[in-house]
Amino acid sequence: MFESRFDLWHWDEAPVRHLRDFCTAALFKVVGELNGYSDQELSSMRLNADAWFHLTAKGGSFGFHNHPMASWSGVYCVHSGYSEGERPESGVLQFMHPASTANMFVDLGVINLRSPWGVRPHEYRLRAGELVIFPSWVMHQVLPYLGEQTRITVAFNAWFRQVGQESPSDSSPT
Repeated sequence: MFESRFDLWHWDEAPVRHLRDFCTAALFKVVGELNGYSDQELSSMRLNADAWFHLTAKGGSFGFHNHPMASWSGVYCVHSGYSEGERPESGVLQFMHPASTANMFVDLGVINLRSPWGVRPHEYRLRAGELVIFPSWVMHQVLPYLGEQTRITVAFNAWFRQVGQESPSDSSPT
């Protein structure tokens, strides 16, 4: 797996600007809806973000991790690389249920609970054009990719500040 530098949102190429604007709009919508913010409240917020891309060849994966220095993260699929007949777990983006890291008793009474109470991982098999946005604290991984074509994804981490309260080190084109 190749991982680029984290400055992708600073690139000036039109396709990158278009993707940045799409991801930013989607993120503001999610943050507004889940926090109950009005349009006025959202307009008083400044987004800072790092973004990068992954080129994943056959066998590439990324182990469980989270993004502790951000509040929201996202993954956009540019090209899935999937082919017909490929194993369904190939390259799956898998989110660990937060309760699975707590001390808990698991037996037949709880192992098959449905969401939101279930403890099984939540999985996405990304397709081109799909964007997944999630809280940065959620542990996640990418299972080994088994396709023959290169898979291309863009990832970002974001954090917010009130307009006028940015520090000099905060830099973001959005």
